[in-house]
Amino acid sequence: MNLKRLLGTAAGLIVVILIVTAFLGGPENLGSNDDEKETPGTPDVPGTGDTSEPSEPGEDDQTPEDHQPVRDEDGCIEILPGISREYEIIRVEGEVNESIALDALEIFGVSAEEHVWTQRFAGMDDLQYMSNHEMTIGGSENSTAYVNVTYPGVYRVELFADGETYEMELKATKVGRALELKGLNFIDLFGTTGNPEFNIHPDDPECFEKALEHAFEGPLRVGAEWVGMVPAAFYYQVDPPLVQDNDTFLSMSDDDFYAAFVKGAHDRGLKVMETYQQTGGLDFTEVDWQLLSEKENDPEWWSLWFDMWEEYTVRRATRAESFGTDAILLDMYSEATLKPDVYPEYAGRWSELIHAVREVFSGQVGLNYINADERITFYKELDFIQITYFGGLYTSRTDMLPDPRNPTIEELMAINDVMFEGIEYMMGGKLPIYVVLTTGSSNGQNTAEDPELRSAVDFNEQVIYYEAFFASLEKYNWATGIMTERWDFWDEYRRFGDEYNIQYFAETTSASPRNKPAEDVMALWFEVYQSE
Repeated sequence: MNLKRLLGTAAGLIVVILIVTAFLGGPENLGSNDDEKETPGTPDVPGTGDTSEPSEPGEDDQTPEDHQPVRDEDGCIEILPGISREYEIIRVEGEVNESIALDALEIFGVSAEEHVWTQRFAGMDDLQYMSNHEMTIGGSENSTAYVNVTYPGVYRVELFADGETYEMELKATKVGRALELKGLNFIDLFGTTGNPEFNIHPDDPECFEKALEHAFEGPLRVGAEWVGMVPAAFYYQVDPPLVQDNDTFLSMSDDDFYAAFVKGAHDRGLKVMETYQQTGGLDFTEVDWQLLSEKENDPEWWSLWFDMWEEYTVRRATRAESFGTDAILLDMYSEATLKPDVYPEYAGRWSELIHAVREVFSGQVGLNYINADERITFYKELDFIQITYFGGLYTSRTDMLPDPRNPTIEELMAINDVMFEGIEYMMGGKLPIYVVLTTGSSNGQNTAEDPELRSAVDFNEQVIYYEAFFASLEKYNWATGIMTERWDFWDEYRRFGDEYNIQYFAETTSASPRNKPAEDVMALWFEVYQSE
């Protein structure tokens, strides 16, 4: 069964400490660069500068026989720290659209006859964030260069002086506009996601609290103010449509877990959003999928569907209210319900459903779409809408992205403008709109459950998508909130041991930016954007 298908600052000098270390005998491509010459100003670190296609992280990890979880003094299985991305480098800070002086003597203590300043870009498997936006370097062959950048970012600069190469970072920021919402969605799995070390809900209460503490460290690192969860409802019958959500692992049906998650978020100053979604049951056959597709063109079936979905959302909203959830999204893929030619009553039914939910839930109520849609005629009933962008929306634009395996930041920003201008035309200013980005750290945005069919790991491709997304969206004032998804609960995105764990639960090439360079992009832009 295809599980994934169903789940769906004036310039100053700063030293940032980083030594890249792979734990648990981690993947060779993230831990082997022994022949690379040490560069003054930057240590000889693995995972820097290799532009060849790396092997799949996880393939050289331990076997079930030699992988044994370690327990701490409280008897809890120790949470793996993940690959360290710390490093030591000189950093200068400045602002965008201002000339920033880089003086070789002041920064590196170097006085030389020859100077060449250049910008360095990341390779596929680099663990450090290096901006893909190009900087302008004036006086690139002088001892003092003057650089200017248009977009916020952490830029890598190299100085070649009398036969030696020196490296530094330039962090360029600005004061951005205010946002109502800055957040992230976690993955839609609520139990053991691989080995025993990856159990977000262990039985022991003390171990459970440690798991939640680790999980919430991620959003706090990037300055998120909201966290989201996306449990699933599963069709167990197509006609008439009936769903069940009694699966603890996939549907977040355990009240103790739900209550602890919301309380844990609130205790850390985070607000919580729950998104509802429905999909075929785990035992769905191709016949079931075909019947579901056919019934979506049946008006009587849609009448029954709205009856069913209202009962489901009211029940879940009642539960959300009891535990203090701050917002709910009534459907993840609600554009599928906008069928005026088949079921013209859809707008009225959504209005009725929203009113019923408001009878039991006092928080914000919204709907999620894959794009803005003129068929959303009932938007005044909502507090907000959310629009989610997946990698496939970009790679499908072959007219604007001819080589999805080598996207440029300019190409992605051009696609963003086309999509964002459409939202502005249809929905801009009518109500708060939150935009969500979901792009993987895989070459060409191609992932597969079969490890042999997966694309190579490409952390920098995820960075390019993130940088293009944040830089593009800044000028569209209708966007009042930003989220990214689906975040892993763990800093260790690899999984170990048997192929099932690696195949289904490893987040190395997935959309999770956690403990990857894309996380740093998000943290920087959440620093740029002010909070309302």
